Amino acid sequence: MSTRWNRLNLWVLAMAIMGAPFSINAAEEQKPLVFGIVSSAEPVRVYAEWQAFADYLSSKIQRPVKMVVPRGLDKLAEAIDKGEVDVFYVNSLIYFRLMEKGKAIPVAQLQNVNGRVLNTSVVFARTDSKIQNLKQLKGEKMAYISPLGSGGYLAPRALLYKEGIQAGEEVKEEFTQNISSSVHKVLLGDAKAGTMCGLTYKLISNKIDTHELSIIATTDEYPEDLVGARPDVSPATLKLVTQVLLEMNQSDNGRKILAEMQALRIEKFVPYDPTVTEPVTRKLLRQAHLK
Repeated sequence: MSTRWNRLNLWVLAMAIMGAPFSINAAEEQKPLVFGIVSSAEPVRVYAEWQAFADYLSSKIQRPVKMVVPRGLDKLAEAIDKGEVDVFYVNSLIYFRLMEKGKAIPVAQLQNVNGRVLNTSVVFARTDSKIQNLKQLKGEKMAYISPLGSGGYLAPRALLYKEGIQAGEEVKEEFTQNISSSVHKVLLGDAKAGTMCGLTYKLISNKIDTHELSIIATTDEYPEDLVGARPDVSPATLKLVTQVLLEMNQSDNGRKILAEMQALRIEKFVPYDPTVTEPVTRKLLRQAHLK
């Protein structure tokens, strides 16, 4: 009870900070703002996808922005502890894990190209495999992207348990660490089914031939990605970065950059809603039998 109360107080304090007048000192202005992106994609691709965003943010806050790509939750948590990252873009499960440990506070949420802060995942199989439902996967292997994925693992695992299937036991788990690898494993028959964010599946279908695949199930909703910050980032910096993100879709240049990021499902950034990410993620963790 006290931990949840402290987190609520921390969030209320952050919201109060958003409306308070603060100024950034000259020394801080010259120090790069370190922006971390946790992604299953190769770092070189992540830098290319986010460079225009980083340049835009830098121009708006009048401060250099340095991108880093921590490889997973542990690396990001370590960077936070060392003060080596200031703000970061992560999926909702990673954010929740960091928040539980007091290592993250919210900045803004992603509103996806469907205009929502919630999403669903799909489970897909080869059409000629004759697999039409989850129960037919018992004894088979499912390709997930990462055990730290909200859409790529948490929501699908919760769905299996909801259907009375013991995930990881009755359906074997394989983590591919890569979206295209999951698709190819299913196409090649190395896994009987795969799973990923439904929007991502739709978007990659424009690049990867998926006509031999069929969607056999859709998960319950899970929260979309979001931007968080190290809890001791200065209030002035937190306020400024939040303002830039929330107003990004209100300028021609900002809209242009957001349009180029639709492959990442991003339509725009909206205020963080504590009634979405935390309770929904907590519910899915219980359903998925994960602590």
